[in-house]
Amino acid sequence: MREKVDKVVCSLGVGTHFERWGYCAEQLVELDWEEHIPYDSLVIHSLPARHFSGRGLVLNKTLWSSFLIESPSLTLYLGSDGGYGSHFKRIGRRFSTIDWAILENGQYSKDWRFIHIMPEQLTQVVSDLNARHVVTVHHSKDIRGTSL
Repeated sequence: MREKVDKVVCSLGVGTHFERWGYCAEQLVELDWEEHIPYDSLVIHSLPARHFSGRGLVLNKTLWSSFLIESPSLTLYLGSDGGYGSHFKRIGRRFSTIDWAILENGQYSKDWRFIHIMPEQLTQVVSDLNARHVVTVHHSKDIRGTSL
């Protein structure tokens, strides 16, 4: 699979994981929030997301991001995991035409409300982004992390 991949665009610090998985450093593009890279006829933007990164005892060594891909005919927002915040309104104002937004939905622990969109917040996120169409992902996990 790696030999079929030309470039990997990821958040700051995530490239080391791809290198460990066998990708060449030349294939990797790490972006900070508000940075972008042109790629063929696309522009790929790294944007804010409200989440922590890491597992176990080592946290926040990499940046957690959302991404927006602009093509000549379509704008796609990839929301990533992340809690509700004012960044959605800023993104919606900056990119006035988001054709499709892929957003998480269905996290049911109030303890996760700062790092995951709660079901009752999804409508507000869509409104803030002014997204024309939405696909929801990361569905239906309860407090134990099991599917409902």
